[in-house]
Amino acid sequence: MILTASRRIDKLPATGQYVLDQFKAQTTWVGSLFMGGPNPETGKLTTLTVHTGKTLNLNNEFPKATALWKDVESAWERYVTACFAPDTAEKLHEAYHKLTPEADRLISSSPSTTSSPSPPPPDGSASNSSNAKKRKRAKRKESPTSPSP
Repeated sequence: MILTASRRIDKLPATGQYVLDQFKAQTTWVGSLFMGGPNPETGKLTTLTVHTGKTLNLNNEFPKATALWKDVESAWERYVTACFAPDTAEKLHEAYHKLTPEADRLISSSPSTTSSPSPPPPDGSASNSSNAKKRKRAKRKESPTSPSP
């Protein structure tokens, strides 16, 4: 199966959650993973956050455990915006849509077009319901590209 750029981006929360869960299993540490960049299919900057760990008292993940989450999220979005030229996402979007039909044709005719499966969970099961719930909580946000303030 050939994955489009957007579908690859859509898979990042599950990959990030797997990594964070492995860190927690190895160290008992909690963590957050912040990612962001241009989405070639939408022409917008996209930010993602994934978290592991919960507070003891209310069982909240980091975004719900702090009143400052909106400030953290805004700071991350400003940082991602500052990492790319203002027109990067739009140019990538234009280039992607010009190349996609030809690239899809070339890729689909290649014998090595299968995507690699995600690493299996350490318990050997194909998936578990708690990981599925965590994946749903991953935050994805798109915003129009604009220069940073």
